[in-house]
Amino acid sequence: MNRAQYDVPLLTQDDLCARGTSPSQHAAASIFIALTTLTEVLGRYLEHIYAVSDTSQSPGLSGADLERLLSEWEDSLTDDIRRLVLRGNNLDAPGAANFRLAYLAVKLLLRRIQLDLEKSMMRTEDDTAAPSFIRAQRAAEEVVHLVQELNESHLCGFWMPVQAFSLTSATTLLLRIGIRTKNSSHNAPLRMAREMITALQSHRQNYNWDLADHCLDNCSDLVARIESLEPETDFSTQIFPEFQGNLDIDPSILEDLFTGIPGLSEGIEMQ
Repeated sequence: MNRAQYDVPLLTQDDLCARGTSPSQHAAASIFIALTTLTEVLGRYLEHIYAVSDTSQSPGLSGADLERLLSEWEDSLTDDIRRLVLRGNNLDAPGAANFRLAYLAVKLLLRRIQLDLEKSMMRTEDDTAAPSFIRAQRAAEEVVHLVQELNESHLCGFWMPVQAFSLTSATTLLLRIGIRTKNSSHNAPLRMAREMITALQSHRQNYNWDLADHCLDNCSDLVARIESLEPETDFSTQIFPEFQGNLDIDPSILEDLFTGIPGLSEGIEMQ
């Protein structure tokens, strides 16, 4: 939703916490409020995507501008919430794991936008030289690390269903990078993609975590196919044409990611 299309103020602690509220409820309220403010950053990123997808001549935000938006949001958080966001501390708080994944998903979207911008500025189809290339990989790896750290209490807690597409987006990016990596014997992105699938299969089997289904359905067979190849196989030229080419923002992932969220899924047109 465009910022000019609503005037509802953001919630505060006073709105959510009455006298006598427990520390756990205060923590949950703080996380929820921070999640609502994160959607403002997400909204700015989506406005940028809409702008570069149409024919308007108005200048968009630079990669540094987009980075600043997220940094300023991080700096606005209280110490406890900031540690949760940046370091993954105290994931046992109500809604904390879901919130951490939401933050990492927005960060991954930022890295993919920056990568696309830098590739356009370099005027080349090879974006592996772009500064954001490694940062995009690292952002996807952070999602994998979070999934690996989840325990039963996290998995049985609250999760927004839309987060399922964040898992797929991170895994897809790792696969795309891994397939283009020349040294297949020490291919960290493909190894991380395999670790994501392994962790999701474990969470699905042991705790019935249905958030894993979308990623498993879309990525597990591809990971298995890659693993069946000879170590010296050049992935980038011999197989998987659907993953060759640019590491651009996948329109289908964006459409899936925001489907069902009022105001966010409307009008997404990626070219």
